[in-house]
Amino acid sequence: KDLIARVLSGEKDTKRDVRQGNVVPEPTIHCEQGHTLMVNKLLSDAATIIHESIPCPSCISRKASPPWSFSRAECVSFFEVNSMDKVGMLDCPKCSKAGLPPVRILDILSPEVFLSYNWGARCTDGWTTQVIVKRFRRYIETQSDCLCWLDVEGGMSAGDELISKMKTGVERAHVLVVFLSDFYVNSGNCKREFVHAVNHSKFLIPVLVPSEPGESSGAGWTGPGPRDKRWWRHAFEVCADPKTPDGVEVDWAFLHAFVPIDLGEVGEEMTMTEVHKRILSRLYRGNYVR
Repeated sequence: KDLIARVLSGEKDTKRDVRQGNVVPEPTIHCEQGHTLMVNKLLSDAATIIHESIPCPSCISRKASPPWSFSRAECVSFFEVNSMDKVGMLDCPKCSKAGLPPVRILDILSPEVFLSYNWGARCTDGWTTQVIVKRFRRYIETQSDCLCWLDVEGGMSAGDELISKMKTGVERAHVLVVFLSDFYVNSGNCKREFVHAVNHSKFLIPVLVPSEPGESSGAGWTGPGPRDKRWWRHAFEVCADPKTPDGVEVDWAFLHAFVPIDLGEVGEEMTMTEVHKRILSRLYRGNYVR
């Protein structure tokens, strides 16, 4: 309060000095130990600390003041590929003293972008589509400062706990980047993700994965590209079972509202740029995005 009062009270003097042509020194503040710090530097450092800290949602809901703050970096680490099998919970010291359980990571920090894909075919680096998606994740997080949910299972398998996490991830994401392939539309868990996205009217960015000749052609999209207005009907044609493992019908027609990006035709660099642009346009609706 004293700092704010000093800064505000100095505004009139500063304006008068500027009119008179006097040199106006930068405002400073002194601590009890006799150290001097510029006010602008102090406020800048405080903003950085606030940006890297996230208040405990449990503390806020029960109006505990001040709330405990979690490290953003620690929360983000739970979304790394090798950490997805960990229990996504963090202890809040204040809530623990009140006898409350740990707080879910997804309640503290939710990824804005959900990457939905099927692994693809086996290759020297692992799995064809998964290798591509990992590169997209790094690019999106670096360029847009968004957090991505990378479905580490790639729709191959998932227990009840992972299915529950998937549903939460889809619900809280603003954008889903769907890497479409013939394998994708035939994967039970990929269909689950898609149906959940449709049920929550999510904004989709369809990326058509290029197909390779031979037995692994289904690891890519073997149907038409964006030039065909009915490109999405290929999903109906190659999907052997029109229902999810839970017996829910998959309506691939939801895709017709979105323009796909043909990864094989335009190349990875241009596809990444277009995906990035669409993500920003969706996250900052109402504002101009260059």
